[in-house]
Amino acid sequence: MERPGADNQIEGREFRRVKQMLYEKSGMTETQFKALSTPEIQEIKQEIREEKKEEDQGVLLTYVVVSGVVGLVLMAALYLITI
Repeated sequence: MERPGADNQIEGREFRRVKQMLYEKSGMTETQFKALSTPEIQEIKQEIREEKKEEDQGVLLTYVVVSGVVGLVLMAALYLITI
């Protein structure tokens, strides 16, 4: 049975994680970060999104290449078996 407010705890942890990412990316203290304007915060968020997208694309490319190599090896093995 779930505890009441379990979803709020998860949301709270997620919010703290995102907040920590923003602090780390900005390279500022919490006090300095609070002084930033909304457009500056949006710019930091956009940089984080772009880095995550590049990272995800690298992982996807790795999976595609590995899948292709495995497919070629399997095709070669099947070819050799049928000879």
